[in-house]
Amino acid sequence: MQRTITNQVYLTKPGLSKLQTELKNLTSSRWPDIVRALRDAASAESTFDNREYDDLRIEQALVEKRITELRGLLNRAHLVNPTDNDRVSLGNRVKLRFLSSGAVATYNLVDTHEADPLKRKISDHSPIGRALLGKKINDEATVDTGSQRLRVRVLRISA
Repeated sequence: MQRTITNQVYLTKPGLSKLQTELKNLTSSRWPDIVRALRDAASAESTFDNREYDDLRIEQALVEKRITELRGLLNRAHLVNPTDNDRVSLGNRVKLRFLSSGAVATYNLVDTHEADPLKRKISDHSPIGRALLGKKINDEATVDTGSQRLRVRVLRISA
């Protein structure tokens, strides 16, 4: 599934679940904890020169911002369910060979909101992701990282 840049968010099932869980934890646990702590800090002493109170207000603002961000992402979310393993698309797992070194690596191609390079979840907007979209098994692609150009071959595509 190749896509144009829109305000839509394309998530895999695990990515969607992770964001939903984070939102639930923030709204049902973290937010009430902050409200209670603010109430306690405000009643314990004057809110003037109360560092704990100030820190809690900052944390409250950060949590509010994240809750708003998550709700916005989830409202625009579309579940990616790759059924075509003939061409690389969002949600696919892709096994590659780097032609210069012979190294083999497997990546999951995901939306930017789900990307985590340390877990080999790469964005479709990353250099490798852009180069792989639409490729078939045995196709070669050039990955332009800005500092170097790498050639890769698609070895396997799976859901």
